[in-house]
Formats: sequence, structure tokens, C-alpha cells
Amino acid sequence: MKTLQKILAGLIAITGLSGLSGCVSEMAAVTTAGELGPDDIAIVGKIEIVPPLDKFDQSGLKTLGSGKFKGKVQIVFDTKQPPATYYLGGYILTESQASYSGYQGRNASISVGTILVPGGLKFHTANKTRALYIGTIRYYRDDYNTITKVRVINQYKSANREFRERTGAKFNLQRVKTTRFKMKPLNPMGG
Repeated sequence: MKTLQKILAGLIAITGLSGLSGCVSEMAAVTTAGELGPDDIAIVGKIEIVPPLDKFDQSGLKTLGSGKFKGKVQIVFDTKQPPATYYLGGYILTESQASYSGYQGRNASISVGTILVPGGLKFHTANKTRALYIGTIRYYRDDYNTITKVRVINQYKSANREFRERTGAKFNLQRVKTTRFKMKPLNPMGG
């Protein structure tokens, strides 16, 4: 199967704020199935954060593009893990040391918060797939935004119906089996 060439952000229904990225895809949102190229695959699903972020936690988004990232998430797909000497962010496993101590001058600075969600999900697809349904990936968080539990919920029937109505597709979503795969933590020192 060829490498996924486009991530069709317009087809992903996002209900929770998961984070934002400094480097944003330049791809336009796809709204009809006819816009899919011969090697493109639509990824359809939902990502939820439970409990949802309150308005105060989302207030910093207005300074970064007038709120266009509110309620959105960027997902990066690849067929292999990037080499340890080149990476975006880091994958270092540690215990949470979060606390509420300290002072931040909100009026004098722009702060960016992130919620790191577990990745390492593998989607098993068939050849000639046009659209995948990955389910609702629900991340449960604590008061310190540490992810405490992950559930994948199947809402295939309603998602398939909505996909066909919104895009005019003459084909159904393909259900995929979602599994976790082991990822080696990336070493920021390159060793």
C-alpha cells in the first residue's frame, strides 16, 4: 500500500481540543468524495478529551490565528517511526511531576499549553481503501492534563451515514482494527 499522501482534516469530526502545532498542514479541507485523488484515503473519526477543556484553558488560541485552531487537532501519519536524530517534540517516558506551584504573568506573555496524548496506534487497512473509520478515540485526563485512560468507541453506523451525506460518497467507510504497537522512546541526544 502506498504511503498516505494527504490527511483529510476536513473529514475528521473533532469534538475536543487536543493541542496545536506550530507547523500546520497547508492542505485545504476536502468536503466531497470527488476531491480524493487516486492514492488518497479519507480518515474519519472523532477525538475527544474528557473532561473537556474549559474556556480559560482555550483562551490562548486567539493569539495564534484568531482561534482557527479551536476545536481542531493535527494528526501525523507515517508508515515508520522517524529516526532518533530528527523528530518533532520528544517521546520520553517519565512519571508526571506536575504541580500548581509558581506564578505566570498572563498579561505579559503568550503561553502555549499542550496535552500529550499517547500515540502508537496502528490501523490495518485493505488495498484500494478510499475511506477509513477509526472510531471515537476518547482520552480521559486528570487535573494536570495527564492522560489516564484511552478508549476507542465504535459508532460506525452513524459515522458512515454522516460521511456519505456530507461528502456525496458512493462508497462506505471501511472499519479498521485499531491496535497499539511498541514505540522505542526517542533519544534527544541521538544515541
